Amino acid sequence: MTEMSQATDYYNTLFGPQLLEVAHADSGWKDRISLVGLIPGATNATPGQERAFASLEERHRVLFLMCYFYSALLDQAIHAGLREEHPAFNNLARYPKLVGILGSAWSNLHPANLLVAVTLHMQTLSSEAVLTLFDELTSFMMDEYVRFFTVEYPAHTDHLRSQEAQQRAIHVVLREAVQATTPPEPVLWRHAFSLGDRPAKWLLAETMIQKMNAGFREKLLEVGAG
Repeated sequence: MTEMSQATDYYNTLFGPQLLEVAHADSGWKDRISLVGLIPGATNATPGQERAFASLEERHRVLFLMCYFYSALLDQAIHAGLREEHPAFNNLARYPKLVGILGSAWSNLHPANLLVAVTLHMQTLSSEAVLTLFDELTSFMMDEYVRFFTVEYPAHTDHLRSQEAQQRAIHVVLREAVQATTPPEPVLWRHAFSLGDRPAKWLLAETMIQKMNAGFREKLLEVGAG
C-alpha cells in the first residue's frame, strides 16, 4: 500500500470513528478535544482522551493529527470567512472543537498546533515518511474541500445551490486557509520538546505548514478569483 492510499484510506475509513472515540472518552468533553490530551505526558486533565489517543498505533496517531488539522482548519475557515454558513456547517459536520484546558477549555486553538504535535508521535516514522503522508493528504484534502462545497454541503443543507455560490464559498475558504501560519512557540511546546530535538521538530512542523500553504495557493489559482 502506498503512502497516498494509506493517508486517504485512513481519512475515509478510520478517522471519523477514531475522532469520536477520542472525543467521547471523557465525560463532558464530547464536543471538544483538548490539545494537551494529544501530547505525550503533557497532563492528566483529560485522562480518557489521552488514553484513547495513546492506544492508537503510531501511524494512526500521526494521521489522526493531520486529518484533525484539516477538519479544524475547515471549521475555522468557514467561521472566519463564511460566518453565515457556519451554523448549518456545524450542525452537519459536528467536529469536536480543538481547545486547551483551564481558561482555554472553551476556546478554539490554532489548528497548526496539531502539526507540532505530529512531531512528538514519530517513534519509527522518519521526517521523509511524515512529509510524504502529509503531501498526499494535502492533495486529497484540497479536492475534498471542493467536493464538500459542490456536492455534500448543498445536498445536506439545501444551501449554496448555485454554481456561483459554491465557487464563492470554495474561494473564501481556500483564501482563509492559506493565511494559516505556524503559531508562536508557547511554553507548552518548550516543555514538550527535549532541548536537542526542538529545532528539528519545529522545522518539520513549519515545513508542513509551508507545504499546505503552497498547495492551497495553487488550488486557489485553479478555482479562480471567486
